[in-house]
Amino acid sequence: MDKEIREFLDYLKRKDNKQKAYFGIFQYGGGLDESFIKANKEGILQFLQDLTQAYITIEEKVEAKQSRKIYTI
Repeated sequence: MDKEIREFLDYLKRKDNKQKAYFGIFQYGGGLDESFIKANKEGILQFLQDLTQAYITIEEKVEAKQSRKIYTI
């Protein structure tokens, strides 16, 4: 695993703004292409932390030779 990615995740975890975080994906029309994201800075950082953790989890599974195309996180 890249050292920089782990350090970045640690940085995001130190921010820990879950109490203030707001992040939502909303659909305003009939199709998925009619969607928008409504978030504040803390919510975007929390979402980024979750995505980074998901990336690390997948990389660890790939390194452990669990070669699948879809992973449940």
